[in-house]
Amino acid sequence: PFVQHWNGWDGKPINPREQQDAVEFLQMLFGRMEEKMPSFKSLFEGTFQYHFKSCDSNIAYENDTFDNFTMLSLEVKGMNCIEDSFRMFVEPEVFNDYKVDDFNGFSGKIDVEKYSMIKKAPEILIIQLKRFEYNLSTCQREKLNSKYMFDYEIDLAPIMIDKEEPVIYELFGIQMHSGFATGGHYFSYIKYPNS
Repeated sequence: PFVQHWNGWDGKPINPREQQDAVEFLQMLFGRMEEKMPSFKSLFEGTFQYHFKSCDSNIAYENDTFDNFTMLSLEVKGMNCIEDSFRMFVEPEVFNDYKVDDFNGFSGKIDVEKYSMIKKAPEILIIQLKRFEYNLSTCQREKLNSKYMFDYEIDLAPIMIDKEEPVIYELFGIQMHSGFATGGHYFSYIKYPNS
């Protein structure tokens, strides 16, 4: 019953004719469910580990930070399958002018590589495929409609810190978008138990 009385982020009633993003809706759902059941979100929560390492061999800077997540966002542009997206996920990103404060007497800006991995996998995994992007040439939002493959079972081991143990998830739901980046409809397909 409390779902019927939801308001949007701005406190105003939700307009069903207004374009809504599925990820924003999910975040709003988590927020509302947590109000009623505080442990709800923990079922979907995992932990990222970000490892920062200096690109300069003369500076032995390394640092780890951690961040909780409820959704694993994966790149799909130029990817054919989830394994491609996993490989891209663990590829290091280079950050120029990364600020370091008092590391072994050194303070200043350096270039670092950032490695992303999953330290703790969630009990229930939600994957967001990044199908929408902003085109800087046209200054418009666009939808990627390329073919992308994944199996009914997904093993997260390739992007876990501990790669030795399989972390298997069984696919039981898909949300699909029909339309363009500027509008459309979402459809959900859910696998029934024992089907």
